[in-house]
Amino acid sequence: MDSGLPLGKDAMAERETFEDAGYILYSDMLDRLQQRFPDIATWRVAQVVAAEIDAITGGVPPIVPAAVETGASEMLEREQGHARHEGEVA
Repeated sequence: MDSGLPLGKDAMAERETFEDAGYILYSDMLDRLQQRFPDIATWRVAQVVAAEIDAITGGVPPIVPAAVETGASEMLEREQGHARHEGEVA
């Protein structure tokens, strides 16, 4: 039974762009919403967007910038070192 979808290497060659997959840049979205609702404070627009992201994703974003992992790793390394230091007996 043929689903009509490409398989194997053919599937990899036909990757969607973020826009085709339904993703947009956060900053562009905020700019568009601010322009559409100029009487609403920027902090409130961001707050509404955050609530909507949470409602749609369950609070777990489907994608994040790669720099998030790098930054989190650096913070966790410092935390781990601090925890080890506190556990030392003098």
